[in-house]
Amino acid sequence: MKRVNYALVLTIVVITLVWLVSNPLIFSERDKLILQRALVEYTGVLSLGILSVSMLVTTRFTWLNNWLGGLDKAYRLHKWLGISGLIISFLHWGSVNLPKIVLNWEELIRPGPQTNPILEFFRNQYNNANEVGDVIFKVFVLLVLLALIKWFPYKYFYKTHRLLAIVYLLLVFHSVILMNYDNWDSLLAPVMIVLMIGGTVSAFMSLFRKIGKTNKVSGVIDELIYLKENKVLKITIALNGQWPGHTSGQFAFLRFDTKEGGHPYTISSPWTNNGKIFFLVKSLGDYTKDLHRNLKLGQDVVVEGPYGAFNFNSGKSNQIWVAGGIGIAPFMSRIKELAKIKGDKKQNIDLFYSTDENDLAIVDKLNTAAEMGNIRLHVVIPSRDGRLNFDKIKEAVPKWREGDIWFCGPDKFGRSLKKDATASGIPKADFHQELYEIR
Repeated sequence: MKRVNYALVLTIVVITLVWLVSNPLIFSERDKLILQRALVEYTGVLSLGILSVSMLVTTRFTWLNNWLGGLDKAYRLHKWLGISGLIISFLHWGSVNLPKIVLNWEELIRPGPQTNPILEFFRNQYNNANEVGDVIFKVFVLLVLLALIKWFPYKYFYKTHRLLAIVYLLLVFHSVILMNYDNWDSLLAPVMIVLMIGGTVSAFMSLFRKIGKTNKVSGVIDELIYLKENKVLKITIALNGQWPGHTSGQFAFLRFDTKEGGHPYTISSPWTNNGKIFFLVKSLGDYTKDLHRNLKLGQDVVVEGPYGAFNFNSGKSNQIWVAGGIGIAPFMSRIKELAKIKGDKKQNIDLFYSTDENDLAIVDKLNTAAEMGNIRLHVVIPSRDGRLNFDKIKEAVPKWREGDIWFCGPDKFGRSLKKDATASGIPKADFHQELYEIR
């Protein structure tokens, strides 16, 4: 999460500094209308810059994902850039309208006639750009709020969220026309042009469904096993195309219906180059609860991936794995890998699995594989043993200070565990967590 935070702060700071360098005399002004205009310009530039970076983050470029620590971190950055853009957009709207409504200030002055034909064209589009800005602000607020509402069904979220690409393109038109003409000769111009080009390319990639295209492989459902008591569906897929292979802990997007986008699921099987992979899917939401009834053997599926950096490559001699519920999925493939080689002789691994009594059938299979992989399995049933916390982990693992922690499970559980672990002296960088929430 460190790099996500750095990227968010860096985006805001860099755009702010570039704007200040391009407007060096702004703090010497005393005219209220000029200061208002400056606030309007700054909030407009900042919101456009933030949303441009947000669009770029969604393209799933490998180099960007690697730098951020995985696609899940990229989507977390996308989320906070969107929230930041929403806040700055409110400030932009307020700086334009509140002085007129509350203080009865004059309208912002429209630029006079220009000798440059391009700038004169911009001036003639001034009213159109203003009207577009008012509309896209309202639509943007609605779409971002829908994205943040967890109970809003994913299939509708997928469709409405893609509309943000159109909103962004209209924002570029609004910003180009209304940008202070003096700034076209400053450092701000090339910086914003680069950001707008990147954001525009990303927007068109989204609209024409080109994002992740090179990582997509077709396949068919080869096996479906539904564990009713556990509410877990095993989906085995026979791949038709060339799969690049994956490492334990990575995930992929599965698209079973062309009308919907892909849903992210952890790959539960190690890659054995046999053309098949399987996923364990828990019935948790509006989409997954009916998946076992909707899917059929032989059904076409598109697999996009692999993504993620939850790969257990830390170099630590001791590792502590913590899984909550279906969070056991990313550990499954690694356990099977280790079982084949009778364990990693260079590592001591303790796996803590917090689950309920209905998952005991999975526990039996897990225990056998863990023994073969030389992994110490600790099963915690909260109703019987109390909630798993870091104190219990420290008690069970004497050398906990020498290892790092790999966690997958409910976000609230992860935050609590990370807080206690870091308070006990575990560096934040040694707490690895996959952030599977797309929104």
